Amino acid sequence: DLDENRLVDLMAGSRDVFKKREENPNKAAIQAIPKRLVLSVDLSRSMSMFNGGDRRLDRTLQMVALLLESMDPQRIDYCIVGHSGDAVAEVFVDFGPGKPSSPEERAAVLSSLFLHATTADSGDSTLASLQWSIEKCQSAPADDYLVIVTSDSNIGGYFSSRELQELLTSSETVKSVALFIASLQDAEKITKEMQPGLAR
Repeated sequence: DLDENRLVDLMAGSRDVFKKREENPNKAAIQAIPKRLVLSVDLSRSMSMFNGGDRRLDRTLQMVALLLESMDPQRIDYCIVGHSGDAVAEVFVDFGPGKPSSPEERAAVLSSLFLHATTADSGDSTLASLQWSIEKCQSAPADDYLVIVTSDSNIGGYFSSRELQELLTSSETVKSVALFIASLQDAEKITKEMQPGLAR
């Protein structure tokens, strides 16, 4: 069973995020309504262009595949979108019923993500997609709200760390986290310039 408290660790590549489900004797502690998660993945041209070197697109698709296989929509309702030079938030899996449940349906989602990344124009929509995702996430009642956005954008190029941090902390309802595909040097810069836990 997926430990939803470690969703961000899962998206960052950790596999040690599962726990054994046990019957809860306290029925009052059971969720009345699902949590809501929006995952916005970077599908920009650079994701496919540099995939041969560091497999950034392959690893992103593996992350999404693990999410699709692990989520229980009755506990965590989720929405998966992609952002690129072509789109702020192209929806591949939306909130509500109709989640991909068979291997064929999940493979179709991954194929659509891959196709977008290999045909997208250059450009970056990280901040715009993050804003859209926050608004989408909190648009309906939920037990809790989480937005995760992935990006291979260079901070300082399309946006500053201050702009990103302000947006990540703009909602009192939604917890937002950014996961960056970056060099060690850029990763150190990100962690130094931003509040702990906001970006990885």
